Amino acid sequence: MNSGQLESQKQTETKIDDIYIQIWQGEQEHTRTRWTATAFFLSISFAILGFSFQNNLARPVPSIIRTVGLIIYWFAFILFWHLYRYNKFLRTYLTSMKNGSNGPSSHNVKAYILSFPIELVPIS
Repeated sequence: MNSGQLESQKQTETKIDDIYIQIWQGEQEHTRTRWTATAFFLSISFAILGFSFQNNLARPVPSIIRTVGLIIYWFAFILFWHLYRYNKFLRTYLTSMKNGSNGPSSHNVKAYILSFPIELVPIS
């Protein structure tokens, strides 16, 4: 190998390392967002469920309040699993990058990321 090829290879490796770090930082931020949103909705649902067990509420009201609390709980659960699926994809992609393969093609990655209804990490 001549020095031009070595320099080119070094630049490619540096670029891949930079991409890896950016994806890793995005995955960490996404994990933080996932847990923050889940904790918020779970705490709201538990507060509503706790309120529904007061003795001085009229008879049909506790059932309605408990139903609302359970709906919010299941919303939090579904949101968690939706965000977990994306997080799992990012971890799998990072693992494939670390193992030496570039993982799925960048076109497939962007198509998968764009399939989510909300923007979770900026795509450049």
